[in-house]
Amino acid sequence: MVTAKTPMKSAPITWDESGLSVIPNSGNGDCLFFCYQQMFTKVKQYEVAELRDIVAQSMTENKLEFLVALYTDAKKEKNVPLLCDYAFMHDITTLEGLRAVIRTRRYFGDEMALDALDAALEVTTLVLSISMGRLMRLAVRCSPTKRNVFVIVTLDEDAIHYELVSFHGRTLMTRSELPNKIIALLDEHDTEEEKH
Repeated sequence: MVTAKTPMKSAPITWDESGLSVIPNSGNGDCLFFCYQQMFTKVKQYEVAELRDIVAQSMTENKLEFLVALYTDAKKEKNVPLLCDYAFMHDITTLEGLRAVIRTRRYFGDEMALDALDAALEVTTLVLSISMGRLMRLAVRCSPTKRNVFVIVTLDEDAIHYELVSFHGRTLMTRSELPNKIIALLDEHDTEEEKH
């Protein structure tokens, strides 16, 4: 089966890091884009449509082929979670169609959106996964480019909802400004990458 997930490194992490707080957003299919909009409010104001366009323009024929294969495979195997995650691919067969749907709320955002926005905005987004109201793990996304500015978002896996996290009021941080537990996980991740 084709998999949609970028390789991730995870480790338990808790909200006991003082200074961590979640910045809520209304969602409505735009939650990931709202996170990027919120993180840059002190630097530049991005419109959701502008952020969606960044993702749409990053799509290629190879990405289209991957998504079509993923969606087709999920239909064959009756993989309901993947069918829900990639429902926006229903009836999409062309690159123009993919780009058009990404510009709508039918597309919620995924690893490809994170990669495209990180590249365009020159940040590295770290995802804290939450399930059943409990913080489960920090996922260090294996980005092809290392950047010196980090952003933390939560992903509620039950509601499929992203929210921005601030640490001591900051949403854009250097590595040394991140919470200690996250720095330790990044150090471990970098050590493992160097071995390969």
